[in-house]
Formats: sequence, C-alpha cells, structure tokens
Amino acid sequence: MNNIKEYSSIFATKLAYIVDKYLGLNESGIISSVSSITTEKETTAKNWLFNGKIPRENKRLTIADRLGISYDYLFNDEIPISELKKPEVFIADGHYYIPQLPDLDIKGIKKADVLPIQGRVPVMLPSFDKIISKYGRNIYATQLKISSFAPYIDNGATVICSEKLIIEEYKFLLFQSSSGLTIKRIVNTGEKLQLLEVVNGEEKINNLESLDEALLVILSFSF
Repeated sequence: MNNIKEYSSIFATKLAYIVDKYLGLNESGIISSVSSITTEKETTAKNWLFNGKIPRENKRLTIADRLGISYDYLFNDEIPISELKKPEVFIADGHYYIPQLPDLDIKGIKKADVLPIQGRVPVMLPSFDKIISKYGRNIYATQLKISSFAPYIDNGATVICSEKLIIEEYKFLLFQSSSGLTIKRIVNTGEKLQLLEVVNGEEKINNLESLDEALLVILSFSF
C-alpha cells in the first residue's frame, strides 16, 4: 500500500487505485479507464483525479457500484485505502437498496475484493434494520429461476441472501451447481442438523459439509 499513487483527493486516490489494481487500465491510461468504467466524460474523470472535484450526491452510489466497492469506502475519507469493502446495503429515505447480481457466482462473491454491480433492488421493510444488525450489510439479491420449495420460495422469486451463515433449523441456503442455483433447507433429523434438498421430486438428506459456496436466504418475494 506504500506505493499507491496519490491524486487530488482521497476519493480520487481510491478511485484510481481500484481501477488500476482491480479493474485494469486500458491502453489510453487512467483518465480514459475511469471514464469508461464510470460512464462519465473524460473531462469529468480528469476533474476528479486532478482537480479535487467530487461526484454529485445523486451519482455517487452508481459510481461506487460500477467500481465494485461500497459507497462508504469510496466517499468516507476516514476509511483507509487498505480497508476495501464490497457493495453493501445502502440506506436512504427509509428504503434499503440491495446489490443485485443477475448472474450469481457464490464462490466469486465470497472471494472478491471488489464486486461491480449494475443495479439494486429497493426493499422497504421497517424490520430490515434488525436484519442488518443480525447479518451485516453484505447482503445480495438475485433471481431464482427454478425452485423445488414452493410455496415457500416460488419459481422466479427474488431471493435476498447474506454472506453470513447462521445455521438454524428451517433456514434455506442457496448453492451453486452445474445446473444453476439450488435451494436446500436446514432440517433437524433428530440427531443433528442436516440439509434437505428435492431432486426430481424426491427428497434427499445430506450432511452439513462445506458451506464455502453457500449463501443464507433471509428473504424471498415474487412479483
């Protein structure tokens, strides 16, 4: 971290650091790369990097999302450059904006230092503060095309998932398989907690083994 090139502000230094180290510079250099990734004009990118300008408030979340880092990390000068944070739940005007990942790569999510996203799902639940308190802000939304656990979770449902795994009976876990995303349920077989899955209409019980490629389902809803 000692060799990080400093720019006109802490925001600008973080911006250039993320683009250079994690997202890759194109042949035209840092200004062109920042412009391309954030979809802002090169003159705007130049003002950020070299003239101490900061994005307007209504653009900040989108810029952080395209860089794949949290709003707080990018715009809070007190957070050190070394303390990278992926996109998190963003709270504004009583709404909770959940990072949306159309093509969910569970293993990639957990290993990623930065995680560029293209959109968010707005959720308005008075109890969501309690969810964040319990599970943290590394929460993501994705669409489950096929579910074997209807009516609890329907086909096409949007599922809200957490990186933090709290293993309790009746909770659902989201896994990634060769055929796509799969839901399994934690059940108590009388001796220990195990995983219930439904394959071709048949129930199967398996041990709770490695959960490195699992996310915890904390909410689901269908439109």
